[in-house]
Amino acid sequence: MVTGSRLGDPLGKQAPVLMMSREDIERSGLKSVGDILQQLPVSGGAINSKYNSSGNFGSPPDGGGIGAGSTQADLRHLGAKRVLVLVDGVRWVNDASASGLGAATDLNTIPLTVIERIEVLEDGASPIYGSDAIAGVINIITRKDFNGAIASAYTGGFNHGDGFTQSYDVSWGATTPKTSIVVGASFVDQRSISSADRDISASPLPRIGMCTSFTCSGATPQGHLVFTDPMTGETINKTLNNGVATPEYPDTYHDFGAADRFNFAPYNLVLTPSQRISAFSSVTYKLTSDINLRGKASFNNRQSVNQAAPEPLFIGPGGASGDRMDTLSIDASNPYNPLGFTLSASDPNFVLARRPLEAGPRKFEQDVNTFYT
Repeated sequence: MVTGSRLGDPLGKQAPVLMMSREDIERSGLKSVGDILQQLPVSGGAINSKYNSSGNFGSPPDGGGIGAGSTQADLRHLGAKRVLVLVDGVRWVNDASASGLGAATDLNTIPLTVIERIEVLEDGASPIYGSDAIAGVINIITRKDFNGAIASAYTGGFNHGDGFTQSYDVSWGATTPKTSIVVGASFVDQRSISSADRDISASPLPRIGMCTSFTCSGATPQGHLVFTDPMTGETINKTLNNGVATPEYPDTYHDFGAADRFNFAPYNLVLTPSQRISAFSSVTYKLTSDINLRGKASFNNRQSVNQAAPEPLFIGPGGASGDRMDTLSIDASNPYNPLGFTLSASDPNFVLARRPLEAGPRKFEQDVNTFYT
């Protein structure tokens, strides 16, 4: 049984190969190829449905794109783009997102219902496949000889009353001496879990329950102001008292401390919502005893969401945002400046940081269609 290129047989070179059968897949209770592969001991830290921060990363320098909402495979922490994903020995399409075309495969685009087995070559195979197989190769073998129909339903949730997941699969196949046809479809709906609903994720440090000097954010709803006093040369670090309507300096300000920091964790998600609809078809026709004609078509729609706390805003060079915000000053004549002197961008300590809670959390929505023929 040869897996891969005709240039060589990786199975014949005593390379470590892990095989998961159809029974192993069903026994796992998981509803994504990526979630199953990430249970392997050799698996690294690829993004998945518990990876919530991907929407903040934008476009990486290599132009690879961030597949927000996707589930990828990583072997030995070498990166998902160094793992080659094959379906029946042929390269599968890469993922896509708002930040560009990804450099890895979204395994959610492969429906579980049509998979016969999964073979993982746990050794580098770049001499055969190229640089995207440095970490290893995953070959997903689909059903070919299948007669009849199978339908399955799955539902489950957590004892906290959230993270409800439902999945429905149906597949049909027919095999004759000359022709084999397999058709499958699936629907998966996974609901979200908020970080605020779990003790381990309700604060940046698990189960600490309060902010420290090294946790939480210096951008607060009340505002956080740091500047150099032009009269004394002293560095001032202040924040508004809670509930102040008309800020007057220094009466309505107090020294900024750890208790004033903003806990952003409750706005994040522990499990991101994802809804997927998939359809798959495969046809094999035996033209002669040595020649087969194969055809394959697939469609997948994924709708997913990432969420983070409201955007922190930093004005002044002390914020080190790396953009035009670092060059802004607040003139003494500005009616919102209560100090009586200019907060100048020439002061390296100057920063005005605020978290606009009234704008609501940042949401990154993905609606991705993947076609394969």
